[in-house]
Amino acid sequence: MLDFRIPAIGRAPGEPSVSFAQDIPAPGGAPAPQTGHPGTAAPQGGGAPPGGALGAMFPLLIVIPMVLLMVFMNRSQQKKQKEFESKLKVGDRVVTQAGLVGKLVTFERESRLAKLEVAPGVKIDILRTSVVSLDGDGVTSAAPASSK
Repeated sequence: MLDFRIPAIGRAPGEPSVSFAQDIPAPGGAPAPQTGHPGTAAPQGGGAPPGGALGAMFPLLIVIPMVLLMVFMNRSQQKKQKEFESKLKVGDRVVTQAGLVGKLVTFERESRLAKLEVAPGVKIDILRTSVVSLDGDGVTSAAPASSK
C-alpha cells in the first residue's frame, strides 16, 4: 500500500491530515505489507511552539541588540560630522567622499551646498556633507618646490 499524505497546513490542531492510500499488489499477487510512517500523525493539541518561550524569543534576542548598535553608531557618526562641519571655514583645503581635493570657496551653514575650487578658475558645487576631511599635506599646486 502506498500512502501519500498532505500535511495539515491551515487546519486546527488535532485535525487529521489528508491521506490518499492505494492498495497496490506486490509482485506475485500478494498484498503489499502495510508500514506505518512515524512522524506523520497530526500533532496532539496546541500549545507553545517547540523549544518553549525562549525558542520563540531567540530571534528577537539577536535582532534587537543589532538594531540598537546600528542606531547608536549612526548617531555617533552624525555627531562627529556636525563637529567637523562646524570647524570648517572658507579657504580650507578639503577632501570629498569622491576623492576631489580643493579649496572651499563658500561654505554656508544654512545651505546644503558648498562651492569648491578644484583648479584655478574651476569651481564646482558639492554637497556640504560630502566633505570628509581636511587635506593634511598642505602642499599647494601653485609653486612646486625646487631643489638645487
